[in-house]
Amino acid sequence: PEHIRRALMLRTTRRVQEQTGTIFLDGLEYSCSKEVAGKTVEVRWHVDVTESIEVWLNGRFIEKAWRSVRPT
Repeated sequence: PEHIRRALMLRTTRRVQEQTGTIFLDGLEYSCSKEVAGKTVEVRWHVDVTESIEVWLNGRFIEKAWRSVRPT
């Protein structure tokens, strides 16, 4: 069930970059919406899932942020 999946997620706080709207976590970059740019948010994720993270603000789920892919 969903509540068990969320209870097992790792958690930390990160500041969303104001200009780019990105979060850096474990050496990876994730894209967020403008709504949270410049804010400090709670990030929740599963250690074995790197394609996305959950972004929470003031105890409320805001969005799923997807891993950024930069051209090489």
